[in-house]
Amino acid sequence: MPIKVISFPSVSGGSGLVFLRSADVLLKNQWDASIFSDFRFYSVPSVHKISFYEPKNDFNFYTHFNYGIIDGLETGLSLPFHVGRNLQGEGTTDYSGLGNIGVFLRYSPFPGRKIDSSIAFTTYVSFPSSTKKGELGSNQLNGGIEVNLSGYFDQSKSVSGHFSIGLDYVDYFEENKSNLNANIVPATRLTAGAGLEFAPVQWMSLMFELWGWRIFYVRDDSLDATVGLRFLPHKNISLVAGAAFRVTDDWRANNDFIGTIGISYVSGEKLYAYKPSVAVPKPPKAESSFPPEVKVRIMNACKDESVVKIVMDSSAKLGFKVVGVGIYTKEAAETSIFFNPDKMKEALDLSRAIPGRQKIKKVKEPMKTSDILVISACDLIPKEKIPVPEVAPPAPPAPQVAPPPTPPPQVTPPPPPSPAPVVKKSMKELRIGVFNGCGTPGLAKSAAKTLILRGLNVTQIGDAEVKGLQRTRVRHLPMYKEEAFVLGIPFSKNAEIIEDPNLKDLEVLIEVGCEYRP
Repeated sequence: MPIKVISFPSVSGGSGLVFLRSADVLLKNQWDASIFSDFRFYSVPSVHKISFYEPKNDFNFYTHFNYGIIDGLETGLSLPFHVGRNLQGEGTTDYSGLGNIGVFLRYSPFPGRKIDSSIAFTTYVSFPSSTKKGELGSNQLNGGIEVNLSGYFDQSKSVSGHFSIGLDYVDYFEENKSNLNANIVPATRLTAGAGLEFAPVQWMSLMFELWGWRIFYVRDDSLDATVGLRFLPHKNISLVAGAAFRVTDDWRANNDFIGTIGISYVSGEKLYAYKPSVAVPKPPKAESSFPPEVKVRIMNACKDESVVKIVMDSSAKLGFKVVGVGIYTKEAAETSIFFNPDKMKEALDLSRAIPGRQKIKKVKEPMKTSDILVISACDLIPKEKIPVPEVAPPAPPAPQVAPPPTPPPQVTPPPPPSPAPVVKKSMKELRIGVFNGCGTPGLAKSAAKTLILRGLNVTQIGDAEVKGLQRTRVRHLPMYKEEAFVLGIPFSKNAEIIEDPNLKDLEVLIEVGCEYRP
């Protein structure tokens, strides 16, 4: 997932692209520092060569330091160094040395890109570093105001757009046609710019800008296009390289090409502009060598204490801890298991470990003293071990003189008793198995949970022998066809109903197909 990184400084001072400022403002106590160098090349139309302007290479350094006073309010300091001015000739001023010292103040009501689009307000002023014209810096006071807008264009937020507009008061290099000379005069200038940044990967972004200005009273304007590349060797460090080309200009002798490189450092951890709006899977947590302990409490509803031992032994086999045993004063015809909402799997495991069938139910309010509560009833005792009350044998009769033996009468033996009729179980008494016939992990557990929440008795959960089953199958004993049809409805619009008299320990077996979506 491409990640858009913000808050790295621009050549102009304040966060931005190459030259264009963005609406990103530092957070409280966050700071950044940067240094840029640029090479500027000027060209002068041949008609003005008579004024003896000679284009030369120009080399400058720009250093910036910005600090977040509070979230959304930052201040900054800018120190430019001019190694050599491009235009030299009669009447021109030597600007080599320290330039005007700039101070910035920026505010945004949405620091850190709390929303997908943001706005910031920038004001700046630069003071002369010398009052003597022709030495270090100029003798004019420069400044301006600016509105910056930023926003994202796509759902992944790897493409962002920026727009700025403002007014500034600057030194202006004005040609004097009367004496073929040049003067430095103050001028009010309208500035505007638009930019686009695309981050195909987290550590790199491409930048495109259009920026320009217009001075109305002399009808001078300029428009430049910039292409830039930002490389992030570290989340706190930015390397920038860019090139700007003059698109349109009147005759004024301004730079036709700017090449710039720079390095920036931003402090703090909150450097990412957003949280992805698309679902991003979280990395799986490392499994602990010691799984969380499952606590089981037993309430005995049978006078025979052996049922408690059956539940305790079953819990011990699963590694569960029995935290208490008590007496259940109400009548209970069958064993019941109650579990907390997050312990359904453990409750099903315990139900399979305890012999016979039990009622399984999730509690609405989580139990605090245990994860699972078992009410043990007498149905846990094997039938052959149920104690039968002893009856005293009758006293032997008094001895009597036996009469002479008589032959026994011919007695026809009675016909064998007819087998007891099979009693059909209700829906909630059915033993139901849920198997995964698709192969998608967790499909059987999800389907079993659906039935358990409806109060049905799911006794087996597992994987079907055949994988890749698309249509859900429901196998049933001969007398439970209608029940099988009803049980297949939650998992298929047209489940395949199959009569299977060979089912063991189950009345209905559901093989969930891939058509089921939890």
